[in-house]
Amino acid sequence: MLTDVLGRERYLVDRPLGVGAMGTVQLARDTVLGRVVAIKVLAGHLAADDAFRLRFLREARLAARLCHPNIVQVFDAGEDGGCPFLVMEYVEGETVAERLAGGRGFPAAELIGLATQLAAALAHAHARGVVHRDVKPHNVVLRPDGVAKLTDFGIARAVEERGLTEIGTVLGTAPFMAPEQAAGRSAGPAADMYALGALVRHCAAGPLPADVAAVVDGLLADDPAARPPAAEVHRRLLALARAPATGPAAEPRPGPTAPADSIPTVVAPPEPEPAPTVLRALPGTAFLPPPVRSWIDGRGRTWAAPLAAAAVLLVLFVLTAPLRSTGGQPATGPSTTAPSTTAPAAAATAGVTPVPPAADPAQAARNLADWLRSQAR
Repeated sequence: MLTDVLGRERYLVDRPLGVGAMGTVQLARDTVLGRVVAIKVLAGHLAADDAFRLRFLREARLAARLCHPNIVQVFDAGEDGGCPFLVMEYVEGETVAERLAGGRGFPAAELIGLATQLAAALAHAHARGVVHRDVKPHNVVLRPDGVAKLTDFGIARAVEERGLTEIGTVLGTAPFMAPEQAAGRSAGPAADMYALGALVRHCAAGPLPADVAAVVDGLLADDPAARPPAAEVHRRLLALARAPATGPAAEPRPGPTAPADSIPTVVAPPEPEPAPTVLRALPGTAFLPPPVRSWIDGRGRTWAAPLAAAAVLLVLFVLTAPLRSTGGQPATGPSTTAPSTTAPAAAATAGVTPVPPAADPAQAARNLADWLRSQAR
């Protein structure tokens, strides 16, 4: 068990993942958060130097500020038995160095993707004042899904400040070291960019495409001021990664342009007239004729209600005619009522005077009213 910064026995070590000049990397489990982590324990001969141990922890705190998809995140730092350690994100996969050792280089498309991810990681770190100083294939982890993770931020600076030249291989072999760094001068963000260019050239499985080679040549410039910053490199590589494949077949070939007056004018055809509706009657049926506009429309609408009432009265008058002829008494038997009521009713009906006709609606209503009053008497 390793104790965290609060002195708790928190990290349960499982097995070693790797051994290097600066220490060992252990696979462990965080018993508080219940997650698998990687713990880098500083080597004993480095941990014995109090000044170096303090710088190591200080740089670890700087690295813990970084949070990026292409950077192995630092979760915690502490000491156990006088040995400082870093608790980092555990990334399952292999390093770029292990892949190259297996004879598997990077084709152009995959190499552009790798360089784009590392440039994004360095741009994030440089924007926050953190310089890696040890970009090399051993410090790049590849996940099975192709995501690249840059690790070991801050450790190289602590080694550099102490001047431990005997472990220079940890800082990077000569092909990945910037000229100013190899000369012992201070290494800044430009040194990381030189190392990125050297890494890309080292990982190529074949000749680099011309556009990628142009970016790499800029990164390998001897003058640190001539090297483009990480953010610009990331933009250029991202554009190359997204650019479609080009070639003679993919290039558009401009054709002859016709003069403006030779272009025919496109005229929309006239809309067709709607076909007339044909009414077809079903067998045994017939369509009613269309309604005719009568005198009721217009001013005659005011007389519609009186005329309807008069019609109702007329119907009632005709129905009550037999009763009025017998004095309002109902029939008493089948033999006497039929002969006595049928003849007078027929006679009364035959002697009814019709309503005088009139062309004017108002006069027709008045004639009907006078006719009803005369019949009531």
